[in-house]
Amino acid sequence: MKYISNNFIKYLISSVSIVKIISLKINLKKIGNRYLSICPFHNEKNPSFLVNEDKNYYYCFGCKIYGNVIDFVMRYDNISFLESIKKISEMYNIKLLFINKNKKKVNKLNIYLKLMYKFAFYYHNYLLKNEKLFFIREVLFNRGLNINIIKKFFIGYLPKKIINNNNFFKEIELNFFLKFKLIYKVNNIYYNILYNRIIFPIFNIYNKIIGFGGRSLNKEHFPKYLNISNNQYFNKKYILYGFNFLRKKCLKLKKILVVEGYFDVIILHKYNIYYSVALLGSNICNKQIEFLYLYTNNIIFCYDGDYSGIDATKRTLLLILNYINGIKNCYFIILPFNEDPNSLINKEGIIKFKNRINNSKSWYNILYYFFLYKKNLIYLNEKIYFAKKIISYIKIIKSPIIKYFLYNKLSNVIGLSKNKLLNLVNYVYNIKIYKEYNILRYLISILLKYKYLCLYVNIKDKLFNNNKNTLSLFIKIVNICLYNINIDIKDIIKHFSNYRIKFYIEYLYLNNLLIILNNEKKVFLNFLNKLKLFLINKRINLIYLKSIKYGWNYKRKKKIWDLIKFKCLNF
Repeated sequence: MKYISNNFIKYLISSVSIVKIISLKINLKKIGNRYLSICPFHNEKNPSFLVNEDKNYYYCFGCKIYGNVIDFVMRYDNISFLESIKKISEMYNIKLLFINKNKKKVNKLNIYLKLMYKFAFYYHNYLLKNEKLFFIREVLFNRGLNINIIKKFFIGYLPKKIINNNNFFKEIELNFFLKFKLIYKVNNIYYNILYNRIIFPIFNIYNKIIGFGGRSLNKEHFPKYLNISNNQYFNKKYILYGFNFLRKKCLKLKKILVVEGYFDVIILHKYNIYYSVALLGSNICNKQIEFLYLYTNNIIFCYDGDYSGIDATKRTLLLILNYINGIKNCYFIILPFNEDPNSLINKEGIIKFKNRINNSKSWYNILYYFFLYKKNLIYLNEKIYFAKKIISYIKIIKSPIIKYFLYNKLSNVIGLSKNKLLNLVNYVYNIKIYKEYNILRYLISILLKYKYLCLYVNIKDKLFNNNKNTLSLFIKIVNICLYNINIDIKDIIKHFSNYRIKFYIEYLYLNNLLIILNNEKKVFLNFLNKLKLFLINKRINLIYLKSIKYGWNYKRKKKIWDLIKFKCLNF
């Protein structure tokens, strides 16, 4: 079998112009030897999508998507890696070069995929054509399924526990299934793991069967849902059931609905809610969240209306807060107790369920809903418990603006003034860090254009030494400029190995954050003084907080007095 070599991929990337290919899809504006545009992968007003023609690379400062020309074509056209290479090669009339490397590994994968399909085909055919299984088909029809939907999802049924007498599978194939834990063996007898269950083939994003899940129709047959064990080709943490259908629709969806069960996805697809996918279990992980946010900015979670569904909502909320930024949003549907999407659609109809989707609650409403439920905030202990829980969740959020409004809302709920609340949770300190970050951006932006200003920075200052982690980039650029005041921006960038820092420096250089005419020195020194002032205030706050926790002593009193005296004399 032929494969595309790594050398050919490198040759292709270096031979084509990333700017020409991207400019066919989006409008690029040239600034110097770089190009800027509105990012095609997320909604934004100001351009943050940077293309570097020299290095054949792109990076977005908004959604953090990056890559080469092949990655861009894959994402934009919603095609596979191989399809992307073929498309670019055809555009430039470059002949594809193949090799026979890693043949054994790919052969194993092909064997695995073929046998997974054979396993699925046998039990799918068995469900549709075996006369003895009419009662199973009746159960599926009563649950709202029909023949077309059964064929679409390739649903099967596995009735027998022992499969030794099965002439459809050869001995070598049974041993293969044994290796990948679809079956198990005791005393030379092969047993089905998913016997007496409805079989749901699990597809990867390229519509290939890579695993199986089973759903028990008998309440006494525990567990209700059972998936085959993870292997080198199948991992539950990286799979979303039904995503193979969703991927075909478009590159970026308005929303994706995440549910728990196979039946939920199948019924929703029956009613043309094609943007639904299911977890293989009730625990979502960071990889799945990141994967979903590549295809949408709005995720709606609809867990079952039971205690495990409530726990899953809390766990999801805790994870999702790391990704909320004003562009990426998250919503939840809270179902009635002991209901799931499948049962609820059968009871109240699809129109009412669609209304539930349209009226899904935002993540911050759910946050307050959980911790306000059955709480009486008249009592001090319940108010303290509620405030502590909400604050612990708010601290996870990275966006300072979202944090500010959430603290504002919390202060209204618990009846405490906003200033007192912010002091209690040390939010003023967080705002200072945010302002400090903005000041550093301005300082670096000016310094990159006017290198001589590095002479006005005393890098041996104690304030800078005590904040090396925060100021590391600024201090390093100052040192580079001190070594050579006439250094070019390209040579500055060469001093950094991290591609994100390289793009960040380019971004600051190309997007002048301040319009400076003849007063760059005055503006630079003004921002430098502001930075020092923030660093002093931060140090004072830290000493003050330590003193509240551990008590005042002579050393802390002297430190805080010296800082206040220095502040009064110099600012």
